[in-house]
Amino acid sequence: MLLLLSCFTCSATDLVEVDKLRALTADKRAVGVGDVVTLLVFEDAKAGSSANLKEQGEFEMSAGANRDELAWQYGLGAMSSNKGDAATQRNGFIKAYITVVIQHVDPNGLFLVQGTQRLQINGEEQVISVSGKLRKNDIAANNTALSSRLLDASISFTGQGTVSTGHDSNLFSRFFRWLGVL
Repeated sequence: MLLLLSCFTCSATDLVEVDKLRALTADKRAVGVGDVVTLLVFEDAKAGSSANLKEQGEFEMSAGANRDELAWQYGLGAMSSNKGDAATQRNGFIKAYITVVIQHVDPNGLFLVQGTQRLQINGEEQVISVSGKLRKNDIAANNTALSSRLLDASISFTGQGTVSTGHDSNLFSRFFRWLGVL
């Protein structure tokens, strides 16, 4: 009988997905498509450029002739000078907390995340949109990640309303804007 039982082979399949396995005491972190991560957006961008142009040129020509006590002196001169300065500077700062959703996990294990947040402040709509790729290791134990850790990050902050488009306080500016001049 023992010989008969040893002829049968046994097989088993895993009931647990190893990629999504977490210890019982582990924090709940995003691990797959559809999970959410709170992104801490702290971006401070500064840019500036300047140019200094200075050109100067001078041309001078003179001639003289003498003939029997008559002297002729001729002269011709020209001068050109050009100077210019230009400078631009731009500063931008954004601080926001936005929840993004894991849209896709690529073969290297990078999470493609994307999220949009709309705010209404004093009649103005402001929209924050974030997308990029995030590594699993960059997600902290409290399920947050810094925006500086995003690969191929796209962070956009736009607004619509009176402050964003400028306030037309008088009738003339409204009329010229209506005509399309302004």
